[in-house]
Amino acid sequence: VFQCPEPEKSMKVPEEEKNKAQMLRETIIRTMNEALTKPAEIAKQQMSKRCQDLASFMESLMEEVPKTDEELRLEIHDPDHSYYERDSVMLGGISPHHD
Repeated sequence: VFQCPEPEKSMKVPEEEKNKAQMLRETIIRTMNEALTKPAEIAKQQMSKRCQDLASFMESLMEEVPKTDEELRLEIHDPDHSYYERDSVMLGGISPHHD
């Protein structure tokens, strides 16, 4: 479609056919260009939406009332303060910590 016509054949083709072929070439090129830009535009729109969603989420976090120290305090109960058993490792039944 995009190859230059051979000189001897171009003389036999009427002007109307040449114009029709040129219009078809232009239509094909335009269609190919549109097909390539559409996915990029869609991706751009999706990224824009994600950015807006992220901005909304960040704004909602900033608007929340900060919690008081009492609400943030976490109680940890550890009745056994010895980590001896948990930290020792038995390899092949021999350990420097056990007899």
